[in-house]
Amino acid sequence: MPFPATEFSQQSFADILHPAAYITELLDEGWSKIREEIEAEAEKRVGEAEAEIIRQPSVDFARKTWWDCLLDMYASNRETSYKQIQRDIAYVFNFSPYFISYFNVPLFWSTFHSPKQRDTLQPSLIISFLALATFMRSSELGAGLTGRQRALQMAEIARAHHQSSIDAGWIDAGIAQAAFMLTLFEMCPHPAYTAHRLTSSFWVLDGVLTALGWPSMDAPDSDAAVFIPGMVPSVKSSLGEPTQTKLVPSSPAAGTGCSCMRVSLIAYSERAANITPLWAATPAWDPDWTELEIRREEARRLVWNSLNLMSGHTSLTLAAGEMAADYACTRPENYALLFPGETLLRSPAWKGRETQHPRDSVWGVYARLALLYGACWRYFEHDASSPPQTMARRPALWSGVPALGSLVQRTESDKAQFAYRAYVETLVLEDILDRHGCMGEGSTLFQGREFLFKIRVIISQGFTKHFPFPETEINLAFHKRKAEQWLRHQMNLAQRLMQGLNSVTGMHASDLRLRPFLLWYFALQSQRCLQFHTTDPSLTVALDVADAWMMPVDYLTQIWPCANLDPFFEDLRSKILRARLAAGMPPFLPRGKPIEFVNPLLSEPSAATSATWS
Repeated sequence: MPFPATEFSQQSFADILHPAAYITELLDEGWSKIREEIEAEAEKRVGEAEAEIIRQPSVDFARKTWWDCLLDMYASNRETSYKQIQRDIAYVFNFSPYFISYFNVPLFWSTFHSPKQRDTLQPSLIISFLALATFMRSSELGAGLTGRQRALQMAEIARAHHQSSIDAGWIDAGIAQAAFMLTLFEMCPHPAYTAHRLTSSFWVLDGVLTALGWPSMDAPDSDAAVFIPGMVPSVKSSLGEPTQTKLVPSSPAAGTGCSCMRVSLIAYSERAANITPLWAATPAWDPDWTELEIRREEARRLVWNSLNLMSGHTSLTLAAGEMAADYACTRPENYALLFPGETLLRSPAWKGRETQHPRDSVWGVYARLALLYGACWRYFEHDASSPPQTMARRPALWSGVPALGSLVQRTESDKAQFAYRAYVETLVLEDILDRHGCMGEGSTLFQGREFLFKIRVIISQGFTKHFPFPETEINLAFHKRKAEQWLRHQMNLAQRLMQGLNSVTGMHASDLRLRPFLLWYFALQSQRCLQFHTTDPSLTVALDVADAWMMPVDYLTQIWPCANLDPFFEDLRSKILRARLAAGMPPFLPRGKPIEFVNPLLSEPSAATSATWS
């Protein structure tokens, strides 16, 4: 460290004549400053150490004790608890749809069974699994209200652990996975359900993913697609050229060029058909990936699955005329992420299996449609000319999360141009979907087709005056034909559902009674059809479809009753009835009893249904 500067004066000149005295003074002054800095640094480190003493042991203590506590209270003895916890988690894997297919199951179990690695698991993740397992067994055909109340107790314990980990700074992949599982629980008709709880859960999931930076984790990768704010999100084809803007979709034979099942989970592992049967049509996992590569792929898939879930919630709130939450994970400009299955293209193990670019796979197209939907509703329903109530802002829960951009004033010309490009993009994506004949669409209840329909409704409702476009030959008759096609498809889907969920998904393990979280999906379809009839009263078939979707809703609400949800569904039934009577239609369509595939595991209770949680 340099010595302090000294002005040259008569005194300093005199000191030169006595160099020993001068040097001693300089040394004293220099060491004094050094000593002050050392003491200041020591104080700082002591403060940090004290903070660490306060924080770290609590985190370490939780990591080392939560598992023992769980074993002590989950069943009568620790050995039984261990086996029952394992069975309950396996139950969720076995009966859950593609929503949680972001888990690499072999890696999960290897971590779970290792006493050393188990400390790295988030307590909230394991307990949220158990809450879902208990709830899924607690319909009126199972453990009933008692089971649902116990499931809620476990979910609250999981949520408390989740918040404690966040407060302690223990934020990792497990905390994001747990946030997703807790959101899935909040979508169920549990005894304490409220719309506020569900929205808050989505905000937490959105905040965790954003804080971890996962939506843009592939930003350094030149293959990762990026999107410009305020523009239609589109990607390049496998040839590196922009997708062709066909105005009339082609109608090739179903399945032409489709290679999704060749790179699917069932192609990777036959055991998957028994362990996670409803994930058979999801992308495979490369056996040559390292653990780090698997973890990164888990993160990607979690983000894409979260996008689908958030988009569904946004659609529901918009259809109900309520404020839509502006989740960061639904903004295309926040993404720089490889699409589902895109990493498989790089692996030698999968070379030659694909006949299409992964972005054109059914999973890639669904992700692109979800991004397009987020761009469209935000562009058309949330700009400077929109009422301020059209969008719910992010709560102040996450420090470091970027704030939302300011509203942009859009001209009519801007809107017309965006509408045209978005509509053309739907035709491109529809054309790609028409080339698929795989089970990927059925396993997701044709969610991508639903996005196509909703995007076109958003465009046409707000900007009908911009149609027809003379240069595109798109007119309202063309749009109406598309709507009628979609409604006929929806009617067929709803009727088939009442004959068993497996008649739609093509998977024998599908059982409607084990899908309480699909209640909102069915209600959304009904609400959307009712809204569409309000927009175009000539489409009376929309009222038939709305009533048809109420059949699975009525079935699920009977076996999963929830007092907090009764007013919403009663209001929806009343609106459909009034609309049908006003249109001169019969009050209801004929009802039939559902024929469900009954699985013996339905009668196998979770340990928690008889455990005491306090």
